[in-house]
Amino acid sequence: MKKMITIVTALALIVGVGSALAYKELNGPSDHSPALAKTFKSTEEIVKDSKVIIKGNVPKEYRKETVGEIVFFVYDVQVDKVYSNLTDQEIVEGETVEVYRLVGVDTNEGKDMVNIVSPEYQALGVCKIFCVNSQPLNYN
Repeated sequence: MKKMITIVTALALIVGVGSALAYKELNGPSDHSPALAKTFKSTEEIVKDSKVIIKGNVPKEYRKETVGEIVFFVYDVQVDKVYSNLTDQEIVEGETVEVYRLVGVDTNEGKDMVNIVSPEYQALGVCKIFCVNSQPLNYN
């Protein structure tokens, strides 16, 4: 009788541990990001998904614009070189374009803005080349 209880207990433990491992494997993290923004694993993926690729100098100064409840930082970027432009807007080297950086949502209910991008990453910083996926560039 003791032998039978030991065998049943051992089988129950094996089945329990096996089920836990299978559940963990099936419900583990995937390649898809739960983030609000699209993520890329390589430069090639970014280039393939981009509608506009330009080289320009980003000024440190920006202006804050709100469209409805969406808050953007807007940078006036002088275009040094156009590598790719799959949009219907003509972008000419030497001209200035506006680059909109989505940063948050402001519900104007007396509360702080809800950050979509962490405050330390909201500013574009020093960038030389832009790949713009879905947000259009607007001329000054």
